[in-house]
Amino acid sequence: MKRVGNPPPAAYRPDLSRCGVGAAMRRFGLTPRALRFYEERGLITVGRDRLNRRWYDVRARERLSWISLLRTCGLGLSDIRKILDLDREPGTMASLAAAFLDKRAQQLTQDLARVRNGLDVLLSPSARRAG
Repeated sequence: MKRVGNPPPAAYRPDLSRCGVGAAMRRFGLTPRALRFYEERGLITVGRDRLNRRWYDVRARERLSWISLLRTCGLGLSDIRKILDLDREPGTMASLAAAFLDKRAQQLTQDLARVRNGLDVLLSPSARRAG
């Protein structure tokens, strides 16, 4: 049965049915603490083997791929949760993620303008004479 949902970001390759903590760390650039944190917050669900070691199935890895991408772009966990909550509605995750990232880009553009303004003030002739 094919799972209905949103495709994960392009960097994700589901080449194994499940993987352990080490493989997940390498694949998504996350620390063991981050993996546990996302599990504790309910963003991912992990399985356990007979030795009680964590393993990540295809769905968990898809979600980790989204989390890794969106955290790298500076989104907070509350926004990421809203995006991940749509994982059963085709096409909605990518469009909501794009909207959040567009908003983030606008905020960064405004922040950059303020920083450049501050630099202009500091580097102006009057600021040099006063300093």
